[in-house]
Amino acid sequence: MIHTDPTLSAVRLAVDGSPYAEAAARYAALLSRRLALPLYAVHVIDTGLLGGASLGDFGSVGGDLGASTLAAPLVELGGAFEPAQGTSVYEALETRARELLGRARELAEGEGAEHVFAEVRAGFAADALLESVGEGELLVLGRQGEGTRDAARLGGVAERVLRRAPGAVLVTPERFREPRRVVFAYDGSEPAAQVLPYAVALAARLELPLAAVSVRGEGREEDPLAGAHLEAVHYAASRRGELTLSKHVLEGEVVPAIVETLQEGDLLAIGAFGEGRLSAFFRGSTTEALLRGAEVPVLLHG
Repeated sequence: MIHTDPTLSAVRLAVDGSPYAEAAARYAALLSRRLALPLYAVHVIDTGLLGGASLGDFGSVGGDLGASTLAAPLVELGGAFEPAQGTSVYEALETRARELLGRARELAEGEGAEHVFAEVRAGFAADALLESVGEGELLVLGRQGEGTRDAARLGGVAERVLRRAPGAVLVTPERFREPRRVVFAYDGSEPAAQVLPYAVALAARLELPLAAVSVRGEGREEDPLAGAHLEAVHYAASRRGELTLSKHVLEGEVVPAIVETLQEGDLLAIGAFGEGRLSAFFRGSTTEALLRGAEVPVLLHG
């Protein structure tokens, strides 16, 4: 089943102090500006690392986060966290949250985003982040967070969010590149069908070409199923008369074939954790290999 054109209500940015945070903020700002959507930045104080403290231990921050709310100098996204001497850990974490959100807002506005709002939440990281996402919002987060020590792995929070997110999620690499093309990998699964309208809508609204790819079964000279998958994408794209579409049947193992076809400036769209041929490969360590090896932003839908 091919789903209808999605209605996007806002861009939701997950803000932390990881090396991936700046690129995530730049992608979120670009989407906010080009799609004329508000940008909501949220930082979660992970109480799972602090013995399960409640939100009341931290207070709350919301709204516009103007300069008057920033008592300390802004820190670089990705900078090291060192609590000031004489402050409690709760005060230090809330101060740092304000600093990170202030920096994210400054960066987003510098990239042209006009309506940027911010909030601090406390709770278990993935839970609190998912609870912050409203209907129709596109969630943007870096591939790894602050707690990930192995550069070869998908961050634990990112993986939990991807498995439970009710809508679309854009997972961003460490380096920002201006998007030049949307690549949609389609295997006929329900998650892929759910992300298809997002891929088509983003390509059309960002005025980018759309490349639809399917992977031929190994050892098959012809694969009618792969062709049928691409025709489904053609049908969805044909409803956008201004959209430039190319179709490609790839050969070989699924993940390497997709990674090899990617170019700098691509945005890859896939279905996550479904039942089709591609999604059979988008599980466990191979999911991490795809997100790591692609080095492009990846749009997924659960």
